[in-house]
Amino acid sequence: MKKSLIYIVSIIFFIVLCSQVNAEVAGNCANCHTMHNSQSGSDMATYGGTSGNNPCLTRGDCIGCHAYDTSGTDNVVNIDGSLVPQVWHNGTKDLAAGNFKYIASNDNDRKGHNVAAIDPEDTAAMFGTNGAPGAENALGITAANFSCAGKYGCHGDRAVTDEIISVKGAHHADDGTIDGMSTGTSYRFLKGVLGLENTNTPWQNISPTDHNEYKGINGPDTTSSTTTPANATISGLCGECHGYYHGTNTTETGGTTSPWIRHPTDFSLPSIGEYASYTTYSIVAPVARTDVSAVSDTVNPGGTTDDIVMCLSCHGAHATNFYKLMRWEYDSTTLATALEGCNVCHTSKN
Repeated sequence: MKKSLIYIVSIIFFIVLCSQVNAEVAGNCANCHTMHNSQSGSDMATYGGTSGNNPCLTRGDCIGCHAYDTSGTDNVVNIDGSLVPQVWHNGTKDLAAGNFKYIASNDNDRKGHNVAAIDPEDTAAMFGTNGAPGAENALGITAANFSCAGKYGCHGDRAVTDEIISVKGAHHADDGTIDGMSTGTSYRFLKGVLGLENTNTPWQNISPTDHNEYKGINGPDTTSSTTTPANATISGLCGECHGYYHGTNTTETGGTTSPWIRHPTDFSLPSIGEYASYTTYSIVAPVARTDVSAVSDTVNPGGTTDDIVMCLSCHGAHATNFYKLMRWEYDSTTLATALEGCNVCHTSKN
């Protein structure tokens, strides 16, 4: 009897330990999936207000699950034990990537990425000949098909067209090690991107000591393809769609060294001049790192950590309450407000 009890306790301990080590989704399968889209005569695939059939037997698509209650104020909801970050909610605490509410209920189309499932307005003007502002390659993205994931989005396997299929299995992957080798083991399911996901306050940037760490590299790179981010950096991912924003001297944007024509990304903060005073991590104008093994509140311009200027130093990923997804109101008529993020790096402009 005593041996049996020890054996049972050991099994329970092992299960609990394993559940804490891995960061994959927790909770009952039925929280996210339905076998037949039917329960007591009612549809089950109703996340997002729809009742259609979805690939992978899911009860909703990306927006259906991650914009579970757009009128609610929670940035993370608990669905029967499954914690689900809300990219669109009516609260004041936005996730690290922002909040799609800023483009969902008004005409402020240029405050965010106009995903078709969120922004039903005519956003064709947002897309250029190749499918996105500054697109270097023909992407095929239009106002009608711009999605969260897959070929016409940012997350998932961008070689796969359907957004749900492009993230198939990722929510169940052991992401204890972010290596970029699969969707599930990439930073925030951005396939091929490296980074350190905040485990203290998940999905959020709270303070200099409580935030995500983003992968960067000291040296601009223009080799992002439509499916592979250059150097596994977050800016390399942006470059998949906005390639000309990272142009060379032979492109319309030009410039990969000083004097800059476009603001540099994937470039280390200089160790001299005004930049040397940016020494404490800012969530208003965050930096990327060459080393993303640990969270740090210290910035060391031009040092061994090579604190890197990235696209997300100035912009939100999903949507913000400012023009062009800026992290602060840079076009404000009040100088202090306009400089709020600029002078984090350009300290002499105070």
